Amino acid sequence: MEAAATGELLREARERHGLSREALAIRAGTSKQFVSEIESGQDSPTVDALCELLQLMGEDLVLGMEKRITGIDLTLNQANLNLSPPSSLQSRWRR
Repeated sequence: MEAAATGELLREARERHGLSREALAIRAGTSKQFVSEIESGQDSPTVDALCELLQLMGEDLVLGMEKRITGIDLTLNQANLNLSPPSSLQSRWRR
């Protein structure tokens, strides 16, 4: 997650809950400056720290994964990886 996206998430949640940066900082036991730096993308908290900040506002951070479609034939890659070094060289130069 990019720092700017992280800051935007935090700012949107904070504003949705009607909190000032100072109010969130007090809840988190940190400084208003730290909250400001996260929101502006100057600092990037750990995932755990971001989760904690969001939880203090009654929010949960939900992360997920999706298989990426690369357009690469992975079976061909695997077949090439299984070739011996001499066979691999011969295969490359025959194309």
